[in-house]
Amino acid sequence: IKKVCEIIDSKLSEDISLEQMACTVGVSSFYLSKLFKDETGKNFIDYVTDIRLDRAKEMLKAGQYSIKEITAETGYSDQNYFSRLFKRKFGLTPTEFKKNMDKQ
Repeated sequence: IKKVCEIIDSKLSEDISLEQMACTVGVSSFYLSKLFKDETGKNFIDYVTDIRLDRAKEMLKAGQYSIKEITAETGYSDQNYFSRLFKRKFGLTPTEFKKNMDKQ
């Protein structure tokens, strides 16, 4: 699981699937899914989404990237979808979050 988490972290801008990770570490996707949930407390896709959104938040705080760049860098091809996920997790859209950061 540690290896899978490291791979996820290093490939956030790429497509990441449970099946791909299972193949990489040499186990079935069913087994990896169960083990991943047992070890992290999250299912695979929720973990990947959380890591991506946390990285996006850090990039927004840095203030040197556009939302379009952050969307691509965190593995999303649809900026609207990315914004909806971001708002669901943090309560603000990326634009609102960025404006709040600028005020501080």
